[in-house]
Amino acid sequence: MPQDAFTLLHTAKELNNLLTGAKVNRVVQPDKDDVYLAVYTGAGARTLVLSSNAEYCRVAFTSAEKPKPQVAPSFCMLLRKHLLGAEITGVSLVGFERIVRVDFKTKNDFKDSVEKTMYCEIMGKYSNLILAENGLILGCLKNAPLDVATSRVTLSGAEYKFPKPQDKADLSDKNASISRLTAFSGDNLDNFLFNNFKGLSFPTANEFAHRCAGEKDTGRL
Repeated sequence: MPQDAFTLLHTAKELNNLLTGAKVNRVVQPDKDDVYLAVYTGAGARTLVLSSNAEYCRVAFTSAEKPKPQVAPSFCMLLRKHLLGAEITGVSLVGFERIVRVDFKTKNDFKDSVEKTMYCEIMGKYSNLILAENGLILGCLKNAPLDVATSRVTLSGAEYKFPKPQDKADLSDKNASISRLTAFSGDNLDNFLFNNFKGLSFPTANEFAHRCAGEKDTGRL
């Protein structure tokens, strides 16, 4: 199943229904790409995997167990500090981008209630996990320092900024979508959708085209 924005939108909705109110009991980082959150929901214990693996990036439940390293990586230690005991308050998709947002409510060192957010950027080889508070980055699974970053910095203390948007229409904006569809020539709707609308993988665009075959009216399309 393609991990595009269309698919992730429905994944986030399902996870939001299942995880809102869940408590984080354990944090494990078995390898350089994956973080496992053991959570307790009203329906029992579940394990949520947040993966930045280039080929298998995803946010999903898992029943598989991976051996944990003897020494926890620094990002895992950071997450344990900030998220152990935290309550998940929501899971959502950021706009129509391939970014799943997981919101948490927890206590700081002074026992004050604070909110923190994990941004799971599901973008193939550019995938990343970024923990932020009040718009500032607390830590990243993959850092992009100043001498390497081109459009955004992903370092602790930096402002969290979304990746630079593509020059494509947003399906959630009906007027913009209709405007972009006026350029459709009538051939290869799947290619047109894939190249002109953000958040669609080619398999999803192909399914759209299959279901809309023969439709000429841009509003209906």
